[in-house]
Amino acid sequence: MREAGFTAIAGDGTGRFGFITVRGWMDCRTIERGDRTVVEFSWDGDDDQVSGHGWAALVDTAISRRRPTFRGSAYLRTVADLDCSYRRRMTNTENRPAALHSYFAYRDAPAALRWLERAFGFETTLEFPGDDGGIMHSELRRGDAAIMVFSDDGDYDRPALRGETVGHGTYLSVGTDGEVDEVYATALEAGATSVWAPANTEWGNYRCRVLDLEGFEWTFGTLRPGESRSDWSDGE
Repeated sequence: MREAGFTAIAGDGTGRFGFITVRGWMDCRTIERGDRTVVEFSWDGDDDQVSGHGWAALVDTAISRRRPTFRGSAYLRTVADLDCSYRRRMTNTENRPAALHSYFAYRDAPAALRWLERAFGFETTLEFPGDDGGIMHSELRRGDAAIMVFSDDGDYDRPALRGETVGHGTYLSVGTDGEVDEVYATALEAGATSVWAPANTEWGNYRCRVLDLEGFEWTFGTLRPGESRSDWSDGE
């Protein structure tokens, strides 16, 4: 018996789909491409043997049509195709503690992935290329820290450095002073701009700060936020 295909996207960006023999879950985000609103998505099959990514845009909203017309692409990978052990089950969220992650829109996202690996020691665990040669969605990890990177399709502003900061940035805590020294050295070698050379603070944080090749601010330190000492003599 033939079953009709379907796609359903909820307000929180999660979705469910079915097409021929494949059923699964989607993780969606909305972006603007020119005068069109585009939904980009990654997906996992119910049997955990297939996954993929894609995009879709509404191209015809004529009232005379009974159904809207969409244009897009979808890509499929099987377990044998994957070069990483990435698996995601969107329904398994019960009892999971809250986690904070940063996401970055780079003008040259493919080059940024390789730079982040080389300069900061990140490992790319997931990489979905776009049709235009950019990156639709990617995920990188260093230890327990994970970030997301995608292509800048909106020509977003980059705040200028004023004194010692651009006003906001990403802080990554590491285990030892030596790791701070190492990441500072590899970042500068890769072309990062130094803001703070590695040094101790009066509240016991050994840290450094750099700007990456597109101006994003990164601070690496031994202090772990949320687990700070309560015996500071003079405060921060």
